[in-house]
Order: sequence, then C-alpha cells, then structure tokens
Amino acid sequence: MDEKFNIFMKTVDERFCDFVNGINGYLTGNGCKCDIKTQKSGYVVSYVLNSSKRTLATFVSRKTGM
Repeated sequence: MDEKFNIFMKTVDERFCDFVNGINGYLTGNGCKCDIKTQKSGYVVSYVLNSSKRTLATFVSRKTGM
C-alpha cells in the first residue's frame, strides 16, 4: 500500500503535500484503511473506518488538480 500511496503523492501539488500526509497519518493512525484506486483520469484515495465500514474522507486527483 505504501508504494501506491507514494505514487499518488507524486501527483499531488506540492502546496498540498503536507496537508495530504497529515490527513493520511491521522486517519490511518486512528483505525482507517487507506484504499487507493486508479481511475483513467487520476486516483481516488478513500479512508474507510474499519469498525463501521464508513468512508470518512476521499481524495480525488485528476489531471486538472485535486
């Protein structure tokens, strides 16, 4: 999973890298699973809470931005 996340991070605007890393660290550290899917126009990164299977946050990355 870390490799996929690192590839996704290369597509994130450097102005937002600290924010995205902070959200990732907070949610994965508090029981969320990071689910990364590749779409034809970018990435969809979702954070699903393991206990309730609810999605708490989603990043959608496209060619035009996040």
